[in-house]
Amino acid sequence: MVKEITRFSFPVSIIYGPGSIGELPGEFKELGVKKPLIVTDPMMEKTDSFKSILKVLEKKSIEYKVF
Repeated sequence: MVKEITRFSFPVSIIYGPGSIGELPGEFKELGVKKPLIVTDPMMEKTDSFKSILKVLEKKSIEYKVF
């Protein structure tokens, strides 16, 4: 059993704005992500934003799974 408080800090990069979805392939490469898992829900899956993400991944031949 842990007997002391431990804190972890992780650097976070947030990219937003017009065209930011196009940055995904570069971010995945930088992080070493080869096959991203995209976690979503049925409503979000129908949005143009979600479809744009898949289109960018497919254009760059990035294999992905949607859950």
